[in-house]
Amino acid sequence: MMTFSKSAIVLLVAAGAAFAVAPSQAQGTQTAFANITGISVGSSNSSSVFTYAPGAGGGFSITPGALFSAQFLESPYSTTAPVNVTWTGLQNVGTLQPGTSNFTQELSGGSFDVTSGGTSLLNGTFGGGNLLAGSNGSTTAGLTNTLTNVIFTGGTYFNQSGLFNPGSFSISLQGVSPSVNTSGTYFNGFKSAGTGSFTASNVPAPTPEPATIVPFLFGGLGLLALAVRKTRKSASVTA
Repeated sequence: MMTFSKSAIVLLVAAGAAFAVAPSQAQGTQTAFANITGISVGSSNSSSVFTYAPGAGGGFSITPGALFSAQFLESPYSTTAPVNVTWTGLQNVGTLQPGTSNFTQELSGGSFDVTSGGTSLLNGTFGGGNLLAGSNGSTTAGLTNTLTNVIFTGGTYFNQSGLFNPGSFSISLQGVSPSVNTSGTYFNGFKSAGTGSFTASNVPAPTPEPATIVPFLFGGLGLLALAVRKTRKSASVTA
């Protein structure tokens, strides 16, 4: 049975490191590029744009018929326009989790689409959400819903914004009714108004340069071959 010497093991580790290390582009900063504000549901005011339902089958949703105002911060769409927002997912996952100073309800992943006149301006997917209340007991302030692992997949606005993935999307809730109670297994059911903010990166996500990977690849293979050769020599001398 073939065994590796200590020096061979060191060389194998060095080969693995050679594969793992490669220069990449600098990380970008997150830039706010679009805001949405719930303005009405049919003929009613904005206080019922978002709905939360407790329980295993509940979650955070947009009330049917809700209309939003979108403020676009990047050219060529630096303007404000009425939009519709739809999403899938954001169902309750597990139960309410207490923290040191807040309570969080985890929500499932899904997709979103911001449209105007049937045209998609901004769409994407997300890995999940965290509905967070900032205090124990009843509260009407400090509620947020932050989507995680946001990836923009298209839309005329995003395609022309000059921005890149990864992104983020957070909703600040206002006018919550009734007050949110954090003493149970789930938040109690409520409706609210809210404002959401989209951000994206101002540079592409870091990716290894192909021209950089090739030398590391050959270097790693060379070190691996050397390790095997030294092991065979050691085995022959021992025999």
